[in-house]
Amino acid sequence: MWLLQEQGGTSNQQVRAVLELGVDRFKKVRDELINDGLVEKYRCRGGGILLTVKGSKQKAAPDATSSVDKEKDLYEPFVRELDLESKENEENALAFNTSSLRKSGKWSNPDLVKLSVRSFPIIRTKKVIITTYEVKQWDRWNLEAAFEAASHRNFAHYSYVALEWARDFPIEGLDDISQACSRFGVGLMTLHPYYTGWRHKIQLEATPYVPSDEFAEEFLGYVFEKRPVDQERYNRLWDG
Repeated sequence: MWLLQEQGGTSNQQVRAVLELGVDRFKKVRDELINDGLVEKYRCRGGGILLTVKGSKQKAAPDATSSVDKEKDLYEPFVRELDLESKENEENALAFNTSSLRKSGKWSNPDLVKLSVRSFPIIRTKKVIITTYEVKQWDRWNLEAAFEAASHRNFAHYSYVALEWARDFPIEGLDDISQACSRFGVGLMTLHPYYTGWRHKIQLEATPYVPSDEFAEEFLGYVFEKRPVDQERYNRLWDG
């Protein structure tokens, strides 16, 4: 109903795509709304639905609230999700929280970092890939997040903005930030509550970048100076 109030009469296919509903689930909800007199069928290619007068008077906007009290509550769960993804993909990588570090310079410190060590046995070399994440809590982000993530490209191969998304809320309203991210080669993802953890969805892939070795070395040197335990974990990646 919220979608119909936003867009008016909408095709069945559009409703299913936006709300990610299976055929059976869509038909069940649609028929319930028709029986309640809140929507009616209307003719369009493939069929569609339209709010009735009664339905248009209903409050339909979903309750969209953050699943955490503070942005920092997202960091460690997202680290675990990134580590799980690396394990499932058999990627030789580790993720860790760098939000508490205070490297000098505006926007120079990402919230999370993932380090991947990739092996190239034929040419007998290994390479480290640095991915950074600028994490934002639901309804507390703006275009500045893209600029923050872009500043990380001085030392990162991939940089992402990761936006917490409210549970059961349709993904919409990302056009402006997607354009800003695209301009700088920054990736965009949304974070979604999933049972007791989180899952992420890539909305825009980051453009690969080759940072200077000096900047990458300086950044990791600073991180490991503050977090020697992560340097030990990083060193073990090279033995993998």
